[in-house]
Amino acid sequence: MSEETKKQLERILPWSFLGLLATLIVGMVATYFAVIEKAPDVVFEVVSQSNVLDVHKPMKDLSISFRGEDIQEKKENLRILTINVQNQGQLNIRQNDFDQVKPWGIRIANAQIVEEPKIIDSNSDYIRENLKPKIVTNNLVEFSKIIFEKGKYFTLEIQILHPVAEDPEIFPVGKIAGVEKQQLIRYSASKVGLSFWRQVFYGSSLVHVVRVIIYIIGAILLLIAIIAAIIWISEKRDKHKIKIKRNKKEGYLSPLLHTKDKKDQRLILSLLDSYMGNVDNLVQLQSIIENSDSLTEIGNTIQKLKVLRPPHYSTFLFPKHIFPKEIIKIEDDGTFIVEPDAKRLLPELTSFLRNNPVPRDLFPELGMSVQPEAQPDEK
Repeated sequence: MSEETKKQLERILPWSFLGLLATLIVGMVATYFAVIEKAPDVVFEVVSQSNVLDVHKPMKDLSISFRGEDIQEKKENLRILTINVQNQGQLNIRQNDFDQVKPWGIRIANAQIVEEPKIIDSNSDYIRENLKPKIVTNNLVEFSKIIFEKGKYFTLEIQILHPVAEDPEIFPVGKIAGVEKQQLIRYSASKVGLSFWRQVFYGSSLVHVVRVIIYIIGAILLLIAIIAAIIWISEKRDKHKIKIKRNKKEGYLSPLLHTKDKKDQRLILSLLDSYMGNVDNLVQLQSIIENSDSLTEIGNTIQKLKVLRPPHYSTFLFPKHIFPKEIIKIEDDGTFIVEPDAKRLLPELTSFLRNNPVPRDLFPELGMSVQPEAQPDEK
């Protein structure tokens, strides 16, 4: 990224604004942790539901036997549920936080549990060893009331038998101090995932705060990227236009430039740009730099006005005279130092311009071809 691009970005999004925004974000986070009460948050999520056997069309001679009974004839189905349970809150759950009378676990309506649940995944060895899920009734799985630390989870696999015409319903059971209600994230039997709004509001309050911060930062970065891209494209376009203009000028001056070295070419192009091809002003410049008295007078004027290091052109002092820095340098004391090659090149340039009027498209701001003033006919 060029320095000019950085300056434009800073003008559009100053660092003071970004600093203020960062302060607000930090303040939001600090306020959240200071005001929002920390609490545990237990979430049951149905990760998957899959049939043990999928028979899409019943067959006359096909029978599916489970424990000696034909479940197809009875219009029943074997299904495996995968359920993840996690403490997504900001506090650990201690054993004493559980209601000691009510069981803690999962109840499955419209189905019966046919095998002991298995822990197939967990990020805690303590949970693997101590949870000990067990079947209490044909539709209730009870967990041991363990220490359930924040961020910890376990995943169960439960095999059930249910009527084909009815979908099993899953309900968390038990009461935990500080948890208003144990959440359940359901997946439908057709395996369509969470609804749009469930996905939007899924997660604890801390998750939502982090989301907001990430979205704000992401929006700012996206805005900066878009602005930078616009500025970069604009710079490229401007450079392309400048290059086209320069090529046109070099093409116009080619009869004069082709015999010159790089330094002379730069001086000629600088003079053409500075005076926009105005022959009369170039002639006046030539007369000034060839006349030491004129240079002394200009230098004295600068000294009287107490102007130190004026810009490379001094239109505010001398409206018709532009002094390109490649041609004339102005010292602190007002002394003019003339580039020796300028005296040599100016007559050639003015002669070329008199014989070859400047095309209109080289300097469109003038609105007409740059031509020398017509001389009155001598009688």
